Amino acid sequence: MNRLAPALVVLFLGGFSSAYCAEADVPTLQRRYASATSEAQRVQIAMDAINAKIICRGCNVEAIDKIFSTDFRLKDPNSLGFDDKYAGTIYFDPPKDLNDRDASPERGRAYRGWYLGLKYDKNGELVNYYLTNIHNK
Repeated sequence: MNRLAPALVVLFLGGFSSAYCAEADVPTLQRRYASATSEAQRVQIAMDAINAKIICRGCNVEAIDKIFSTDFRLKDPNSLGFDDKYAGTIYFDPPKDLNDRDASPERGRAYRGWYLGLKYDKNGELVNYYLTNIHNK
């Protein structure tokens, strides 16, 4: 049992290479996201940003705007939720229009796949975030 412990420590420490840390900056993630061709690649970029502490509680939403080409920081003060927070969502697979071929009275968009949900305050600091593929609607 003592012979297994050093191997586990090496494997654990091997996961934090300096190459990963050098890659985890905002401009690199921004380039990777712009050239991503699949939902899986976009989700991986979000996970890399979370692991690099670019997406974290107290982190500024401006870095998220740069990486994902969003504009969360310029919210209208009248759009605050009941909890006095702003909310935003980044869908990694664009929503599908349910009515492309159907003239039904129900108009809607079908959201599926992975997305990053955000809540942030008036100062642009993240209060809460989640990465999920569970949709309530």
